[in-house]
Amino acid sequence: MLCSALLSPFLSAWVDRRHMHQRAVIISSVIGATACIALALQPSTSQLGIITAIIVATVAFDMASIFTASLLPKLAQGRAADTLSSVGFAAGYAGGAIALILATSLIAARESFGLSAAGALRGSFAIMGLWWLIFSLPAACVRMGTASTRSHSGTSTKELLLFLQETLPINQKDRCIPQFGWLLLGAVTILGVVQTAIPQFSNVALETFHLEPPQLVQLVLIVQFIALPGAILIGWLSGVWSRHGV
Repeated sequence: MLCSALLSPFLSAWVDRRHMHQRAVIISSVIGATACIALALQPSTSQLGIITAIIVATVAFDMASIFTASLLPKLAQGRAADTLSSVGFAAGYAGGAIALILATSLIAARESFGLSAAGALRGSFAIMGLWWLIFSLPAACVRMGTASTRSHSGTSTKELLLFLQETLPINQKDRCIPQFGWLLLGAVTILGVVQTAIPQFSNVALETFHLEPPQLVQLVLIVQFIALPGAILIGWLSGVWSRHGV
């Protein structure tokens, strides 16, 4: 997460300057999927290789999420953007649940395939990488909108600083933070808290509530299936409330 936090502002500004959003989605997805497959190929004694693959896959996922979101204005506008975003999140929850079922089914039936526990776990990593790669390929085939003609600053760093100055005008006479600035601060805070807390939930479930791994998987699936209609509902509410009269 720290690597993503340090890398994403500058990499995003660099991609935006060159209008490479679509290619950035594809490249980051391929890198992440490759890292997942590489994780499946690592021997259990290769601690450095395992750690490296996990870091690369995690950072690539964060970057792919950012670049995917940046494509939304090129694909839809207004309420259609709300619908597309919410349906996309719902599809992601459904796809994640299916991939989890496939991976856990492989682990549960490992003896039928002649696999050890470690071999089945490697197979689940391979499934994750292939799943990610396959469903990222359509992004290479979709025709996006025309590139923006907006002028940019001299460097990506300067552009990033200019954006922060416009969003959070601390050194200006009018030090009132605009509405978009508050929205950005709120979104960053909420996402940071959620993304930090979610990885800890599995540890809490296993250690505090003494759940067995199959029970933890069932809990995750329940959350996924609740989140799926929830994402669609949030998109609908966004179209009704935030765009009322638009």
